[in-house]
Amino acid sequence: MNATTAPLRASYGSGVPQGVQATTRPVAPPERRAADTSRSKRESYYASLAGLDLTPRELEVLECVSYGLTTRQIAHVLHVGENTVKTHVMRLFAKLGAPNRAALSGTGFQLGLLTARRRPLDAPPPASLPAALALLLPLIALGLQDRQIAPRLGWSEDSVTGRVRRLLRFLGAATRHEAVRLSVEAGYLRLLPNRAWEAS
Repeated sequence: MNATTAPLRASYGSGVPQGVQATTRPVAPPERRAADTSRSKRESYYASLAGLDLTPRELEVLECVSYGLTTRQIAHVLHVGENTVKTHVMRLFAKLGAPNRAALSGTGFQLGLLTARRRPLDAPPPASLPAALALLLPLIALGLQDRQIAPRLGWSEDSVTGRVRRLLRFLGAATRHEAVRLSVEAGYLRLLPNRAWEAS
């Protein structure tokens, strides 16, 4: 864990980020309910701009997936059954054309459905990402698996697997889809104007 990801990891009290807990269904004060309603309308607006028919619940599930939550954790956060979460994830795969959760996270950022947290101005700059790990980031954001990455980079599959593990440790991420979010938030991965990924 490095200084960049420490605040995010510190917020995982019960295994669920605080920011995600705030999007659940408990009764909120009236002024907050109005803000939640406008957020839901805004999310639906962006989903319609992308030509997708995503429901507000699917957007919530997408956000939870990008934080690296498991199906069980998402069900707990959103107060729904695990099968309901699985259905939403399968629909997201179909609607976004993503083969796995890492690609869901990357596609969510590409389409503007997910937004990265801004680093505080007084936060120290992120540690320098080793070049070999920087090569992996855009490919992971596309949802490619180790066997697909290896020929593209001219590495063995075992070498890719080892470097992916090293990348996850460097970022303090438990999963590839969480690594995509942390990389975007830390500035290691950025979206180009043509909606392609570039490692910084």
